[in-house]
Amino acid sequence: MGLCKRNSRENRNLVRIEMPNSDLRLPFIRVLLLVLLAAPHALYASAGAPPLLLSLDVERSGDVEALLKIDLKDPATYFVTGEFANNYPIVVRDLAKKGTVGSHSYSHPRLTEMDAEAIYQDLLNSVKAIQSATGQPPTWFRAPFLEINDEVMSIAADLGFRYDSSEADRWVSQSVLTEFPISMNATSRILISDYDIFYSYALDDQMTLELLKQNYLDRFGTGRPFVFLLHPSIIGEKAELLHVFIDFVKRQGGQLMSFEGYLEHRKGSETSNIGVYIDPSAIEADVDEFTEDLLTLGVTDVFIRT
Repeated sequence: MGLCKRNSRENRNLVRIEMPNSDLRLPFIRVLLLVLLAAPHALYASAGAPPLLLSLDVERSGDVEALLKIDLKDPATYFVTGEFANNYPIVVRDLAKKGTVGSHSYSHPRLTEMDAEAIYQDLLNSVKAIQSATGQPPTWFRAPFLEINDEVMSIAADLGFRYDSSEADRWVSQSVLTEFPISMNATSRILISDYDIFYSYALDDQMTLELLKQNYLDRFGTGRPFVFLLHPSIIGEKAELLHVFIDFVKRQGGQLMSFEGYLEHRKGSETSNIGVYIDPSAIEADVDEFTEDLLTLGVTDVFIRT
């Protein structure tokens, strides 16, 4: 097994480690991972600090007050429902000036339980409402409850949506819309969402801050942004904690960006891919455990020697 460092337009960067002889077999891939993790800055320094992409699902009347409480000064992405856009067009117009505005459906239904005509009408209404408020049709979509299927995505594409952010970053599909996945904790599978953190797992403020910091640092060198899903009604009660985390990110050299801002930032820039070259005859490992370790490390490309 080996890791290879080579420069190309996509900047696939790694270090090559040769096996001394064919008789030497590694019982677990963890041995190599420990070598890599021992010097992460040497391997990944070129990638820099990952950008922080805050994305807020805006859907309730109380979110107007919550947004004021959060008081975000940096760019972010706001997925608003069409109903909210109709009821608070000035608020949505102001959000568009501060960042990206996408659709979170019109009335926040469970789209996967609806027929095609009902899905089409709901999303069409959301497009009309957001365009009326901002002057531009939305191209970004996030499904209510993060529930999508091929039918929902195909209808969204027919209505002019180009990007989706309804999936977690381990298993994403790019077959219809380009996916901007929500970040996940690498080890405990916690979705980086205020609902999951504070309700599903009931973490306290200190545990939450440590989780966010560690998972942000884990993204150094992977080339992946840190996408944080927020709800104004939830994070509004934790605004101080959010700003402490934002300050931490800035101290690490990270920037806050909207989704559109991130696309602009990436245009013409090199990407960092982490590739692993594997000789199956040189290792003995459980396939599931091996795959989990590679994902935890942030590996993007796996090459099998045959």
